[in-house]
Amino acid sequence: MITLIKTRKINCTTDTNVYEYPEWTVLMAATNGGQLDVVKMLVRKEAAIDMRDKDGKTALMIAEGRRQIQIAEFLKVAKAESIKRKNDQ
Repeated sequence: MITLIKTRKINCTTDTNVYEYPEWTVLMAATNGGQLDVVKMLVRKEAAIDMRDKDGKTALMIAEGRRQIQIAEFLKVAKAESIKRKNDQ
């Protein structure tokens, strides 16, 4: 899935929040794989940052567990910006 996104062979207007094996969203898979560029694109496409996998982990938790520091920091900022937008509405 990540390879298809990176090569632009997948239409990113599709639902980015669909669970794939092993019950991860595309955002979770990109996070696990250390694909910061894909994570950024998915967040721009409004992928749900707070969705949880079968173990209750979010993409941020996966990033922190895998020591994907840049992705974790990006997701923290993205989440804060999302909260601010919701509060401003």
